[in-house]
Amino acid sequence: MAERTRTGGVTGEGLSTEDIHRRLEGRAEVLEAARARQATLESVLGARRWKRQLRALPELIPEWLKHAPAVTEALERTRRRAELEGWPEDTPVLVAARELVDGGKRLSALARSRLAALAPVSGAASLQEDLSRLDALVRKTAALTLEPGEVLVFEGQQKWQASPHISPLVAVLLLGTGALMLSAILVDKFIGFGGGVALLLMMAAVVPWMVVAMRSGRAWLTSERLLWQPVLGEAVSVPLASIHPGGVYVDPGLLNVRVEGERRADVRHLQDAHQLGVLVEMHRQPPLRGVARAGVRLADVAIYPAELRGEATGPRKGHAVLRPDGVSFIPEGAALVALRAVTGSAADLPVETEWVLEQLRWLPDTEFDAYVARVVKATGGQRWSAWDASYRPGTPVWKEVRITRGPVVLMGGVDWSRQDATERILRSWPRPTPGESR
Repeated sequence: MAERTRTGGVTGEGLSTEDIHRRLEGRAEVLEAARARQATLESVLGARRWKRQLRALPELIPEWLKHAPAVTEALERTRRRAELEGWPEDTPVLVAARELVDGGKRLSALARSRLAALAPVSGAASLQEDLSRLDALVRKTAALTLEPGEVLVFEGQQKWQASPHISPLVAVLLLGTGALMLSAILVDKFIGFGGGVALLLMMAAVVPWMVVAMRSGRAWLTSERLLWQPVLGEAVSVPLASIHPGGVYVDPGLLNVRVEGERRADVRHLQDAHQLGVLVEMHRQPPLRGVARAGVRLADVAIYPAELRGEATGPRKGHAVLRPDGVSFIPEGAALVALRAVTGSAADLPVETEWVLEQLRWLPDTEFDAYVARVVKATGGQRWSAWDASYRPGTPVWKEVRITRGPVVLMGGVDWSRQDATERILRSWPRPTPGESR
């Protein structure tokens, strides 16, 4: 009879490796297969291009998740059997079990790190939950075209891009090439020590600029999501409904916007960063969430800078909101109050009043008026009915819109884009009879 291979030490019963495998009823094979899967997954997640590798092995995480309950059960049954029968620590199946547990800890930390790079994470790490979420995020690619029923709300450009028809990458390469050519001209012109200094100074200015520019890109806000396409790297899509309260951050100095929802989007060095942050905050929640799907903005409204004169407190600058049934005035310096009056949130973002008022135009007629009234009340503004106020035509509206009510005058001028709407609205106002004052 051939001698059977014994475990690292002889147990009370002198069990061989084959005996142990039989007693574990297939669980040893479960642990061995799990080690192979875990090693492959750890290698993939640890790679520099881990997302590409994970997409190339679409069944890797699902297979790990599928077998996870059986692996957990096999580990527990092996541990209890080893304690009961006094198996030596160097028993191969126990060595495999320990390696599996230790590898699971490394994999858990790695999965949490990869997940945190894509989306907000909180709470204690759960390897199964983190892997499941990570797999879903990596599989979901950002569509750069609008889906049926999706409406574009706002498009932002990178800080250094002059034309929306030139891609960010091409713009950066063109400008960088031009700067380097200028460096070469300077060196050619100033040969010697002076030329070397000129080159160093130029490169010191160009290289940091190009690094920043290459981290920039373009952003789109739609009725459904925020879409960010960096100059280098993958596009990121964040559903507006997934953005939690406090999930919009704006860095005024660097013109960065961070949005945290189902995914995290780090919008960098965007020319319109402040406005984008405010619009995301408004459209992620009521009353504006989803209303832009209709694709129609209220037409009978004109919003323009204005000044209120004749009050006992002195003149006040702000914005006028002209409507067929009257005009509202929102004073300057109350933009954040206006934003909070509309959203009901405690957002603290750099905001301008006009951004808030213009976005309200996505609302239906009566809701628009209701929210403007809410803003007027919160900011200490005024609301005049068209029947209580007076407008006398004559001066072009691009030059002056002068509306009076008693001794108080609201003065302002509209730009060309609002000229037609302003004239149409004012023609619908009641006209005062000669000699009548209001």
